[in-house]
Amino acid sequence: MNPVTLFAHENINICVCGAKIDENCADITKKLPMGNIYFRQCVQCQSWVQSPRITKESLTQWYDSGLYSSANGEEGGVYFDYFNEEEERLIEARIRYEKDLKYFLPPSANILEIGCATGSLLAVLKQAGHKVVGVDLSKEFANWGVSKHQLEIQVGDFLDQKFPENHFDLVLLMGTVSNLQRLDEQLKEINRLLKPKGKLYFNIPFADNFIAKIYGDKFWMFTPSIPYFMTRVGLEKLLNQVGFKIEECHMDWQKPTLGKLLGHLKWGGFYKLFKRMGCANVTIPFRIPIPVVHAVVVVKK
Repeated sequence: MNPVTLFAHENINICVCGAKIDENCADITKKLPMGNIYFRQCVQCQSWVQSPRITKESLTQWYDSGLYSSANGEEGGVYFDYFNEEEERLIEARIRYEKDLKYFLPPSANILEIGCATGSLLAVLKQAGHKVVGVDLSKEFANWGVSKHQLEIQVGDFLDQKFPENHFDLVLLMGTVSNLQRLDEQLKEINRLLKPKGKLYFNIPFADNFIAKIYGDKFWMFTPSIPYFMTRVGLEKLLNQVGFKIEECHMDWQKPTLGKLLGHLKWGGFYKLFKRMGCANVTIPFRIPIPVVHAVVVVKK
């Protein structure tokens, strides 16, 4: 794991919906060991924008740090022990494929996952006979996926990769769409890469969900890796601007580990207790609806 130095920031003053973000917008400041992060709320669509935003270099360093993947319940971390949950994540990926993806995929589909991390979902799709490739900013995550699952994972910004036009049947952004810093450009590129009947599939927490509002600035999305915490309205405006439309949008069902649940709830103390008891990586025995998170299927206009 790499140590994290203080964040560098860049000025961002435009929301995903196109509205200007200015100093009169509602704001949230999170004070973290590696520096502050700042969010402002758009007056037009009510989405939250990290403004100013940490740079791509700082974001890459954050992804490769222990504070992102192995926080062990510490304040400011995202995942408490990401790598040790890989087997449980594979179980969840198999269910995701069977319940959510299999029904609309052609045989031997070409599939790209952006922000694939360790590649657990791609590994399941590969086993099912599909042709898969991943992209991730983190060299550490990519190396894990290549070594453990023998996947093709390209390291770096998605926009820096060279993929052929009209090539993919499916592009995945699982837990990733809110993490993309140049989201409008990346969605336009995804549109170019998809076949005419191809689909974009992602899951996304909505900022206007009542649970997110109850948590306020304690909600898990106010973290360095999130440049945009969107409302449903903000997302729809963005998709319309880049040539997409929503085909399906429904509450996401997941089968997470106790550790993942506790991480999202920000209950680090309970995680440490559960880990001592040896049950932090235990998977919930059935799929549960995640009220704040929606699964979205998107197609070209």
